[in-house]
Amino acid sequence: MAAMNVRKVVVGPWPMNAYVLIDPESDTCIVIDPGADPDAILAATGGAPVEQILLTHTDPDHIGALSAVAGATGAPIAVHPAAADPLTDPPDQELHDGDEVKLGRHVIHVIETPGHAPGHVSFLVDDDLIGGDVLFPGGPGHTDTPDEFQQIIETITQKLFALPDEVVVYSGHGDPVTIGQAKAEYAEFEARDKPADLCGDVTWELGQQ
Repeated sequence: MAAMNVRKVVVGPWPMNAYVLIDPESDTCIVIDPGADPDAILAATGGAPVEQILLTHTDPDHIGALSAVAGATGAPIAVHPAAADPLTDPPDQELHDGDEVKLGRHVIHVIETPGHAPGHVSFLVDDDLIGGDVLFPGGPGHTDTPDEFQQIIETITQKLFALPDEVVVYSGHGDPVTIGQAKAEYAEFEARDKPADLCGDVTWELGQQ
């Protein structure tokens, strides 16, 4: 079976990473997190029919082009129900932990990855994880409270670190990171003393910013 083609499209003022997963055998694709610039996202499909639009979460920077991409492709929208409130219309499909999404002969596994935002999920296909804003090179995603920070740490250590070291996490912003690299970075962070109220934009190396 031919490997899935993962295309990153950097869009919006932040900037943010939208992704197009293309199955070369069926020449079909899935769009994940159309944050802005629908023309660039549609161009990245290479004309392949869009089977679905998947959302890791619904922060504004991840859904800015959702209506335009959905309108241009007619593709159904799938999201975790806890993340659906910001959407203009109800989603076509709900996503839950353990669900599977098919693209050609590939199976995309849905993993609930809470902490950064309500209903946050990630998508695992082969050795690629489209992780939204849960994990980045050098640290976890942003959290607003110490409880959210503890939740995202549990997500990373219990769910993501259970994956093989060679899995590549494609983040919602910036560069990807492997699970193996993230484990090594986290081990140094875990060994240091940390304030009980830690949250916000935290890095493994520097602590709280």
